[in-house]
Order: sequence, then C-alpha cells, then structure tokens
Amino acid sequence: MKRSKALELARALESGKYKQGSGALHPTARTYCCLGVACRVAGKKFTVQSGEYRIDGESAVLPQSVMDYFGFQSATGRVKPSKEMALKTKYYKEVRFNVLTDANDAGVAFKEIARFIRKRWKDL
Repeated sequence: MKRSKALELARALESGKYKQGSGALHPTARTYCCLGVACRVAGKKFTVQSGEYRIDGESAVLPQSVMDYFGFQSATGRVKPSKEMALKTKYYKEVRFNVLTDANDAGVAFKEIARFIRKRWKDL
C-alpha cells in the first residue's frame, strides 16, 4: 500500500465523519465498513443495484480501481499471517487479525483499524 494513501485512509477512519457498519462496503445508507471508507476517500460514488450499494459491481470487496488508488495488494485488506496484529474488539479484549474486513466485521473500531493501517501499510 502507498504510505501517503495509507495515512489518508487512517485519517478518514479517525475523523468521525463515517459511521461504522459491517458485512458490506456500504451496508446501509449511513454506514460503511473500513474499506467502504476507502472507496469514498478514493472519490468513488456508490450506486444502488439490486438493493445493495455497489462500486464497479462490488458490494463486499474493493473494486480494482480503489485497490489501484491505494496500492492494496488484496481486495479485503489482507496481510500475511506473520504480519497479523492484536486489536481490541467490542466483544474481546484482544484478537489477532490479518484481514481488514474481518477486523471491521468483528467490531474493531475504526480508530483501531487506523492504527493497524499506520503500522502495517507496507504489507497491505
């Protein structure tokens, strides 16, 4: 992932501008997963198709255009298992994650995900 873009995404996640949701990039009219925020930062607009918010046909993973913008190596924000990081969730004191979508959907707050991005940007 490009360092400048990683910092841009981390700042957006920490800004309080986006309400967190799970299960899709943009699960409801007012919520986003961490990668849905990435889509917005990249300047993409969601459209409603078959009742789901989508970008370039994608509703659950990053479209290629957003991956290219940030330099993500995977559509889910995956790093090698050896680069996983312990993060706090709503339900557990500490859980180890190596995929951003998994962390988001497990209830890891955007601020914690931003910390992960700042620390592991080279591996994303």
